[in-house]
Amino acid sequence: MTVDSFRTRRASDLQHEGLKWIKPVRPGDRLSGTAEITDVRISRSKPELGFVTHIAKLQNDAKEDVYVLKSTSIVKTRSGKAT
Repeated sequence: MTVDSFRTRRASDLQHEGLKWIKPVRPGDRLSGTAEITDVRISRSKPELGFVTHIAKLQNDAKEDVYVLKSTSIVKTRSGKAT
Protein backbone atom coordinates (compact mmCIF):
# COMPACT_ATOMS: atom_id res chain seq x y z
CA MET A 1 0.00 0.00 0.00
CA THR A 2 2.88 2.36 0.77
CA VAL A 3 4.48 1.87 -2.62
CA ASP A 4 1.14 2.27 -4.44
CA SER A 5 0.41 5.44 -2.47
CA PHE A 6 3.68 7.08 -3.42
CA ARG A 7 3.44 5.93 -7.04
CA THR A 8 0.30 7.99 -7.45
CA ARG A 9 2.40 10.97 -6.42
CA ARG A 10 4.90 10.29 -9.20
CA ALA A 11 7.58 8.57 -7.15
CA SER A 12 10.44 7.42 -9.31
CA ASP A 13 12.23 5.46 -6.62
CA LEU A 14 11.62 4.16 -3.10
CA GLN A 15 14.42 3.26 -0.71
CA HIS A 16 13.69 1.31 2.48
CA GLU A 17 16.20 2.29 5.16
CA GLY A 18 14.95 0.27 8.07
CA LEU A 19 12.30 -2.39 8.56
CA LYS A 20 11.48 -3.95 11.90
CA TRP A 21 8.88 -6.60 12.69
CA ILE A 22 8.52 -6.01 16.43
CA LYS A 23 5.75 -8.47 17.32
CA PRO A 24 4.24 -11.42 15.47
CA VAL A 25 1.06 -10.92 13.44
CA ARG A 26 -1.39 -13.80 13.57
CA PRO A 27 -4.28 -14.76 11.26
CA GLY A 28 -7.34 -12.77 12.26
CA ASP A 29 -5.35 -9.89 13.81
CA ARG A 30 -6.80 -6.51 12.93
CA LEU A 31 -4.10 -3.97 12.12
CA SER A 32 -4.20 -0.21 11.76
CA GLY A 33 -1.49 1.95 10.29
CA THR A 34 -0.03 5.43 10.20
CA ALA A 35 2.61 7.17 8.16
CA GLU A 36 4.45 10.28 9.32
CA ILE A 37 6.55 12.43 6.99
CA THR A 38 9.76 13.19 8.87
CA ASP A 39 11.80 15.07 6.26
CA VAL A 40 11.32 16.81 2.92
CA ARG A 41 14.14 18.30 0.87
CA ILE A 42 14.92 19.31 -2.70
CA SER A 43 17.90 17.86 -4.54
CA ARG A 44 20.79 20.32 -4.87
CA SER A 45 21.97 18.86 -8.17
CA LYS A 46 18.49 18.29 -9.66
CA PRO A 47 16.00 20.82 -8.21
CA GLU A 48 13.14 19.22 -10.17
CA LEU A 49 13.43 16.26 -7.76
CA GLY A 50 12.74 16.06 -4.05
CA PHE A 51 13.25 13.54 -1.28
CA VAL A 52 10.43 12.61 1.12
CA THR A 53 11.32 10.52 4.17
CA HIS A 54 8.57 8.89 6.19
CA ILE A 55 8.04 6.36 8.95
CA ALA A 56 5.16 3.92 8.58
CA LYS A 57 3.82 1.89 11.50
CA LEU A 58 1.28 -0.89 11.94
CA GLN A 59 -0.36 -1.53 15.30
CA ASN A 60 -2.43 -4.45 16.56
CA ASP A 61 -5.72 -4.19 18.48
CA ALA A 62 -3.75 -3.72 21.72
CA LYS A 63 -2.18 -0.56 20.17
CA GLU A 64 1.23 -2.26 20.14
CA ASP A 65 3.57 -1.53 17.23
CA VAL A 66 4.09 -4.70 15.21
CA TYR A 67 5.89 -3.19 12.20
CA VAL A 68 7.96 -0.06 11.63
CA LEU A 69 9.40 1.00 8.27
CA LYS A 70 11.52 4.04 7.41
CA SER A 71 11.58 4.91 3.69
CA THR A 72 12.73 7.70 1.41
CA SER A 73 11.04 8.41 -1.92
CA ILE A 74 12.34 10.45 -4.82
CA VAL A 75 9.50 12.57 -6.22
CA LYS A 76 9.05 15.34 -8.73
CA THR A 77 8.73 18.79 -7.22
CA ARG A 78 5.52 20.74 -7.81
CA SER A 79 7.05 22.75 -10.61
CA GLY A 80 8.62 19.61 -12.10
CA LYS A 81 11.40 21.72 -13.59
CA ALA A 82 14.71 23.18 -12.52
CA THR A 83 14.60 26.70 -11.09
